Amino acid sequence: ARGICEHDQRVLTQLQTKLGDLAKAYTNLYRPQLKDREYFGLRDFYSLIKMVSSFCRTSDHPPSRAQLEHAIKRNFSGRDDIDPLQEFRQVLETCADQT
Repeated sequence: ARGICEHDQRVLTQLQTKLGDLAKAYTNLYRPQLKDREYFGLRDFYSLIKMVSSFCRTSDHPPSRAQLEHAIKRNFSGRDDIDPLQEFRQVLETCADQT
């Protein structure tokens, strides 16, 4: 995930604290669904990181909760048996704009 952001040090700095949490949440989402034919793979995770880093690049700020929710829903929606926002809840709770 750092490799996606490392070409822009400003973005990497803004996401530094979130990358590990995003990876952990993705792993928790990924492992239980491996038995299924349709699952969220690494491509979905990379797309999430690319989208979040794009938000940072254009706003020059860490991603807001709304931006993270949008990126999570866009990359991990589509299954009725998984609530992606619940899986990424701990990451969302670390956002500065918790209002």
